[in-house]
Amino acid sequence: MGAGIILGTAAIICLVCRAIVVQQAIAMALPAALLIIGGVIWGSPPDAATGRRLGFQAGFQIGSLVSRLRSLLRRRGNGD
Repeated sequence: MGAGIILGTAAIICLVCRAIVVQQAIAMALPAALLIIGGVIWGSPPDAATGRRLGFQAGFQIGSLVSRLRSLLRRRGNGD
């Protein structure tokens, strides 16, 4: 999905800078759209229970990371 976003962005930037013509931009954007759609389909969970479990795990990991960063920043901010 990331490759599709990069390719699509490159197509738009090149078109705006007039480095390519509209037909070439479309030729670049079609594979970009396929990559993005494929990434969304591949990344989607197979059922609702799996989606909830994966979402909980991701939220738990982000919360843990934020907690560690907060504690690290508190230690540095004390002026020790």
